[in-house]
Amino acid sequence: MTNDNQLKALVERRERLEAEKADAAEAIKELNAEVKAMGYDLPIFNTVIARRKKDRDAVAEADAVLEMYEAALGDV
Repeated sequence: MTNDNQLKALVERRERLEAEKADAAEAIKELNAEVKAMGYDLPIFNTVIARRKKDRDAVAEADAVLEMYEAALGDV
């Protein structure tokens, strides 16, 4: 493949990925509207998604530290 063909292929690939990214962003926006319409709390929903991406031990440790800080402040 010549350099011109390689460059063209890379540009076209990037353009396809950008289009897929835009489609995914629109689908997420629609899903968020559905989540809200069903009465769920969107920030909590997003927190659940973020926590599911993390290691369970890291989540448990973060929860423990949060509880410790809150207890130290007397806010809970």
